[in-house]
Amino acid sequence: MTILFLVFLAALALLLQRSAQNRGTDSLTVRHRLSDVLVEPDQPFRLIISLENRSRHFFPFLRWSEHLPGEAEVQGESQVSDALREGKVVSGTTWLKPRQGLEKPVTLSLPRRGRYLFRELSVSRGDFLGLQEERFSCSDICEVVVMPREAADPQLDQVLGGFLGDVSVRRFLFEDPVLTLGFREYTGREPMKNISWTQSARAGQLMVKNFDYTAEPSLSIVLNVECSQEDGVQRIEQCFRLARTVCRKMEDQGVSYDFHTNAQTLGELASWRYVSQGLGPRHFYGILEGLGRADGTAACSCQELLEGIARTPGPRTGVIFITPVRDPAAGQWTARLADLFGGQLLTLTADPEVTPC
Repeated sequence: MTILFLVFLAALALLLQRSAQNRGTDSLTVRHRLSDVLVEPDQPFRLIISLENRSRHFFPFLRWSEHLPGEAEVQGESQVSDALREGKVVSGTTWLKPRQGLEKPVTLSLPRRGRYLFRELSVSRGDFLGLQEERFSCSDICEVVVMPREAADPQLDQVLGGFLGDVSVRRFLFEDPVLTLGFREYTGREPMKNISWTQSARAGQLMVKNFDYTAEPSLSIVLNVECSQEDGVQRIEQCFRLARTVCRKMEDQGVSYDFHTNAQTLGELASWRYVSQGLGPRHFYGILEGLGRADGTAACSCQELLEGIARTPGPRTGVIFITPVRDPAAGQWTARLADLFGGQLLTLTADPEVTPC
């Protein structure tokens, strides 16, 4: 009787083994996604591994593994090992009942600014007896962008506060030739170019335009990453931090600004070199995403960047120029920008001290 029972169990095991071998992986759906696409340095986020069994069969053993960037810090009890090449591997095992789906979250953090790709998710399906595994990969690619940290410079807030104060005071000293509140009688003290001949004909006397003062200050933030110094990489990273801090200061003060740079970026924002005038979270985080994606190389020279800004009209009342190091060759263009905007130019460098000019 015992022998017959053992023979029955062996036959059943062989039947289940053959069924598992012939089942294939067509009914198994594997995906991965990230809980956030834009994060702060060291901010935890989740890599979510999704497994779904769409068949009526049982998957007794599944092993998944994901290749991670080498700098990633994995939190929790996930199994982590070094990859054969650069990076780390996080892995785990599970099983799936018929028509069952589940998610495996892995909590991560990244310490440095940059763009990180997650694209190597592998899943192995074991047979009933565990004698062999069938391996396949997920072709989806997802990415996360880590923003630069803010610049830790105690003098920066003081310098920016003084510059913004100068811009705010100066905007009331000059009339804006674009904003017209209305019309008033000509007194003889106004320049002839301010006379509105259309309104004068209607009123039967000379009328002049009544200009408004600039309603709000508006700035241009210019970031240059061209640098030939030996410590250029460190200086450029500091410039990214300065740019973030300056933009945050503009947001806090409610000052509208546009953003120009010659930094080359990776991924979806490969042509990101100009962000138009604006204010608010969407505008701010769009700039921060570009700063995170920047690879530290210059798409054009500093001189070409400044030449383009000098030729571009806009309602600017000041310019903040951020550069790794003061370059005499760019001095003539920064001086020209200062002339265009009434001397309202602030230059910030990656040196220990930031100096307005």
